[in-house]
Amino acid sequence: MTTEEIIERLKSKKVKLTTQRMEIIKFVSEMKEGHFEAKELFAILSKKVPSLSIATLYSVLYLLVDLGVIYAFSDGQKTIFDFNPEPHGHFICRECGKIEDVEIRELKLGEVKGKREKIELVIKGICEECLKKVKD
Repeated sequence: MTTEEIIERLKSKKVKLTTQRMEIIKFVSEMKEGHFEAKELFAILSKKVPSLSIATLYSVLYLLVDLGVIYAFSDGQKTIFDFNPEPHGHFICRECGKIEDVEIRELKLGEVKGKREKIELVIKGICEECLKKVKD
């Protein structure tokens, strides 16, 4: 999603476009793929915007999640943000921590008494590269 598209979505929600929000939006709109923790993004953006707080960063990131611009999921210990908002799962290597997107081709779900809002598919294991290291 482009910076302009994100700005239009925010304007439609009557969100004020501060300097801090704009820097976060620019960064997110330039990223096409990848996974990150807020503290990693904070380390990068706080150099550009020294007045940026971690609380503001989280606030904007969750606003972008609500707007469908980015996706957030939990690995069981922390929240990970994903630049790909399309439905997919994740494989997390317990050895090296690498995260890979996993295409979901078919998913059959049982009946839910209520409204489904989010499904997270996180597969934990050992990646191919780490398995090779163990075998060597």
